[in-house]
Amino acid sequence: MTTPSAPRLLFCTSGGAGHLRPLLPLAHAALRCGHRVLWVTAPDATCELAAEGIEACAGGPSTAAARAAYRRRWPGWAGLHGEALGAHTYPRLFGGVIAPAMLPALERAVDGFQPDLVVHEVAALAAPLACARRGLRHWTHGIGLPQPPAQLRAAAAQVSGLWIAAGLAPPVDGGVYAQHYLEIAPPALARHADTPAGRVWPLSPSADSLPRRHRLPPPLGDRLACSPRPCVYLSFGTVFHGSEALVAAARALARLPVLGVITAGDTARCDALRGLGPDIHVLPYVDQAELMAHCDIVVSHGGAGTVLGACTSGRPQLVLPQAADQFRNARALERAGCAQVLHPVDATEDRIAAAILALLRDNDARRCAQAIAQEIAAMPSADDVVEALIAPAK
Repeated sequence: MTTPSAPRLLFCTSGGAGHLRPLLPLAHAALRCGHRVLWVTAPDATCELAAEGIEACAGGPSTAAARAAYRRRWPGWAGLHGEALGAHTYPRLFGGVIAPAMLPALERAVDGFQPDLVVHEVAALAAPLACARRGLRHWTHGIGLPQPPAQLRAAAAQVSGLWIAAGLAPPVDGGVYAQHYLEIAPPALARHADTPAGRVWPLSPSADSLPRRHRLPPPLGDRLACSPRPCVYLSFGTVFHGSEALVAAARALARLPVLGVITAGDTARCDALRGLGPDIHVLPYVDQAELMAHCDIVVSHGGAGTVLGACTSGRPQLVLPQAADQFRNARALERAGCAQVLHPVDATEDRIAAAILALLRDNDARRCAQAIAQEIAAMPSADDVVEALIAPAK
């Protein structure tokens, strides 16, 4: 229960699920401690926060409107693919489109809420400026592996005019690493990334403390618990579930002696994947932590949420990267020894099926995955970290 004098934490994220959900464990931990929490995010994400019992206000464009604005302003995106597309998109979408549109609403929320601390994800580039103008403490929360320095510098260049207009010298990293950084990648993956120097605090990516939503249907849960067949979980997250690679992977699963569970993101996509056989179960969403307890391997696009969920549960992974940070995630997993990777040109139905069978037999990959799960289990939890956030301001 909060009181008027309770510490106030303001969270700030972009609208996509991959930008919002990694911060939920910390927000819920703050609420459990009796802190007051307000969250500023894209208009289309406020409903998800309301379902989590978190007060939210809208700032900036919707996710769809932001992407449409990016595509209008930089039509050259259409000729790019894979990592080149991600490197082009990140600075322009989050720095050029979302940050200036979010800044006015974020500043109004800060002035009205008067937070003791702001916690923002790495792509919420309006937050460091709003805090710098007011002398507010702020912590940057990782959402996967740290952003490549070149991409962060490019994003900082996009928002430099906002800093200059505020009478401040624009930092080369957009202010993202000006204070503390919450690192949610386990050491086995972070050592292969450009982890920021300075005050880095480890924070477990585990979502086990979150309220359970999208539970497994009881008949499926019962079947998973007693099936003699290995279980394979296939997910392309909430953005890339329209990929043809997902269809190829689903068809590959249907050819194998496995029990497959596919999350397809929306009803239309689910309908398109049905009819693959009695051993393939297609759902819009699922409680990932609950399903991970039953599955043997995970097949995905390499989005940070799915990757870290599989790492937390100690599951080997087959990664079929498409864009954004997925190629970096795939490389880190492959170097850590817990994954196989098929790039788009190689991700045929035959090769996916062969890779799944090989991974199911790969004891070395399983041991590496379990070692990473042990690393995550040793990382501080959200409950461990939340008091450290606010302690200096008490």
